[in-house]
Amino acid sequence: MQHRKKHCISQRTRLFLVYGNFMLLVLVFLFLYIYCFNRQNVQKEVAVKQTNICASIRDSVKTKLDNMSTISLNLVYSSAIRKNFSSFAAYTGKKNVSKRETLQSWDNIKAIYDTITAIIGPYQSASQVNLYTMDGTRVGSGYQQGVVKTDLDKIPWYHAVLSLHGSKYISVPIVNQDIPASGPNRNAHKFLSMARLSFNGGDKSEGICEVIQDCNTVFSLATKMEKANEGLHLYVYNERGELVYPYTAFSAQDNYLTLTQQKHFQDETTHMVQKTGNTSQIITKDTVPQYEWTVIAVESKESVYTSLSVFRRAFFCWPLSLFWGQC
Repeated sequence: MQHRKKHCISQRTRLFLVYGNFMLLVLVFLFLYIYCFNRQNVQKEVAVKQTNICASIRDSVKTKLDNMSTISLNLVYSSAIRKNFSSFAAYTGKKNVSKRETLQSWDNIKAIYDTITAIIGPYQSASQVNLYTMDGTRVGSGYQQGVVKTDLDKIPWYHAVLSLHGSKYISVPIVNQDIPASGPNRNAHKFLSMARLSFNGGDKSEGICEVIQDCNTVFSLATKMEKANEGLHLYVYNERGELVYPYTAFSAQDNYLTLTQQKHFQDETTHMVQKTGNTSQIITKDTVPQYEWTVIAVESKESVYTSLSVFRRAFFCWPLSLFWGQC
């Protein structure tokens, strides 16, 4: 009798193990299929998202830089600016200026103010416009209007502008506490300057035109994208490889531009990069045409695959909860 009972239990145990193992294999196969399918979808979604974000920021930054360049060219080639600035510059170089010449100089300055206002418009499409004579006198209009004497050698972009012989030079973000800033830039007061030489109709340089723009205006979309996408970090490098965004204070970061160049990343392509400490990042790059600026989107693998981690834990905790009532 006992022998039959043991035999019966043994049969039940065998059947339980066979069917149990079969169900376990089915569950494991089902898990792997769903997990791999979702993983591929997540990878595709992240690639599309980062590519679209980089493209949007590329177009937005290009539009802002184009606007600065248009203002700069309009100033350089404006006949009214040329005529009045030439006359004003001639007086600034003289040691003894007559009363008539002084009055004429002020008439020139007023005409310059009016022309600048007409070019940047009533809503000020640029934060500030400055015109410099080659002896260092600055005529400014925008948020600040006035004439001041300036040491050109102390301006960060001065020598670079001279070397370009009329081509535009765009500075890195520079602190300017004299001009009000907006949005996240309200405390940092960082501004981009686009400067170029102006000529008197020949080959002789007559002055320098500088168009200043609030960094929050240039990079407003990048700031919004980072806020709307948790875990996303955006970086913008200029053609000289200098980081221009983020422009506010931030902790030391890897040079993602060098990384993408070393690995020969193509525009609008997404890559998984293995880093030290068993961490990985998903990176997409794009280039701002005509300016050769680079936009880079970075997200950690952990933040991207958070939903898969939740699914994995839930999948394995569910069977265990049937036996123990908790994971």
